[in-house]
Amino acid sequence: MNDAKKSDASNTRAHDGFDELQQLVAARHHVLLGRDDPIAMLQTVNELLVRQTAAALEQAQAAALTKFGHEIELSLSTWKREAKGIGERTLEAALRASAAQIETAAQDLVIVLARDREHTRTAAKRATRWNMVVLLALLLGVLGTLWLH
Repeated sequence: MNDAKKSDASNTRAHDGFDELQQLVAARHHVLLGRDDPIAMLQTVNELLVRQTAAALEQAQAAALTKFGHEIELSLSTWKREAKGIGERTLEAALRASAAQIETAAQDLVIVLARDREHTRTAAKRATRWNMVVLLALLLGVLGTLWLH
């Protein structure tokens, strides 16, 4: 191999985690693994499986999040419609109650005004009678004064 290929191969080997695995096995089991050891192949297969599983989990998580987002939007839409309906019914009930109270107050006012008008008519009739009595008395007084002169 030429020097450039050796350098690339050694860099790849340094970053594939094998050195760490080799050191860990050596420390725990007092065995030195080589790159052609079947355990190293199992490590490679294991790394591949872990990457594939992680990718599958990420896809599943993204799909679950998307589904959950749609469900949340649907729930919010349903709640919004329900809240709007409840609000409209509450407002309509309040308006009906207010209208009923206004109608009752208007009827009471009509009754009071009718009574007041009747009292005013009665008082006006009395005043008119007294005015006529006073006018008659004045007329008699004027006639009496004229008769005496």
